[in-house]
Order: sequence, then structure tokens, then C-alpha cells
Amino acid sequence: KKVVARINDYDLTVADFRSEAVALKDNKNLSSDPNKAKEQLLQDIIRKKLFIQEAQKLNFDKQKYFMSEIERYWEQALLKLLFIKKTEELYRSIDVSPAEIEEQYNKMKKRFYAQIIILDDKFAAEMFSQPGENFDRLKNNFRNNIINSKGPAWFSASELPANMENVLYLLKAGQVSVPIQYSGNWAVIRLIKQEDVALEPLDKVSDRIRHSLLEAKKSQALEKWMEEVRDSAKVKIHKKVFEEINL
Repeated sequence: KKVVARINDYDLTVADFRSEAVALKDNKNLSSDPNKAKEQLLQDIIRKKLFIQEAQKLNFDKQKYFMSEIERYWEQALLKLLFIKKTEELYRSIDVSPAEIEEQYNKMKKRFYAQIIILDDKFAAEMFSQPGENFDRLKNNFRNNIINSKGPAWFSASELPANMENVLYLLKAGQVSVPIQYSGNWAVIRLIKQEDVALEPLDKVSDRIRHSLLEAKKSQALEKWMEEVRDSAKVKIHKKVFEEINL
């Protein structure tokens, strides 16, 4: 560990200098002369270390605010490293087959005019799924259970969550889906009509479809992993304490 400079009681090693110089180079206009640039970086690092030492003399590094800032940075750095490593690991095994591209292409050939209702109760959602039921009357009867009512609106491929889209493509005009689990609630879809969409030949859009499917698979894999981490953890929330918190 060769020492470049001794700054009071601190030894600036070659490794430390290289590491700090890399960080400073991006934020500083340096001389085109390599030796002068290196000297500039050294002087900047020395000044920074001296200022840090002055802050330490005043015990700023022992104050609660400072420790909180360090903890926040530490958490962010850990999360960044975790997600970089995990995404690399997950994405390594992800690919898109020609059959998947063709299936998506066929889906893109249609679009659907449908109404989607999100409810907080499965029984209420099942009532909407009964054949021949009047949607408007049910909306009024179960208005207290309706969280969101989307549409009627046009929906194309990849615009809905995968489980909802898969159900939508199985419906015929006038049919209503069975209840579909959605973010802890229940969704029902009523298909009003569908129409064909003109597309370029498959070989013209194949790469674009592959990229879109690949990104969707990556997002799903990461989301699944995050859910697995949460589901496998032992978490106990003290509701009484939580309810007493005012923001």
C-alpha cells in the first residue's frame, strides 16, 4: 500500500488516489496535460481530506443527522448492488421463442371494446359474471363494492395485466368473464365487441415484438422474485402502534 501523500494523520494510498480521482474526473475541467491534470486531482483530494478533518474536529461525524445520512446512503448502495446482481441472474435465463413472437403477433391483430370493473368482494364479482345479468343494475346494487370501473374502452395487446388479457382473448362479444384476481381485489370484464387490426408482415415487426416480450418477461421475473422475498419473510405489524402515527 504505497502512500501518495500524508495529510496530517491520514495516509492517502495509491489505491485511494485512483478511486477518488476517477470520481472527480467526471465533475471537473482538467488540463489536457496528463501530469498537470494529475496534480490538479491530487490537490483537490488533499483539500477535501483537510475539510473532512476539520468537520471531524467539530464532531459533525458523530451527530445523529450525519449518521442518518450515512445510513440512507448505505441502504441505497446496498439496494443498488442487490438489484444489479439479481437482475443479471434472472435475465440470464430469459429468452423469447419464435412461437411466442407469432402468438403475440396474432394477438396484436385484434383489439377489444370492453368494460372492466374492479370490486373488493368476490361474491359481488361473481354476481356480475352470471349470464344475462344487467350490468347497470348490478353496478348500482354493488356500488359500495366497486373500487374502479374502467370503460367501456378499447384495449389492445399488452395493455392489460397478463392474467386479465388472457381471459379477455377467450371471451366472445356479450360475454362476461369469471372473477379475476387483481391486486388483492376482483375484476370482471364484459366484452362488447372486437375488431381486426391491420399490421405489417410478421418479419417486419418480429424484432420489435421480441424486444417488447423480453422486457415484459424481465419485469415479471423481477416482480415474482420481489413477491417471493416478501412472502418468505416473517413480518409482524403492530397495528395499534401504526394507527397512532400521524404524518
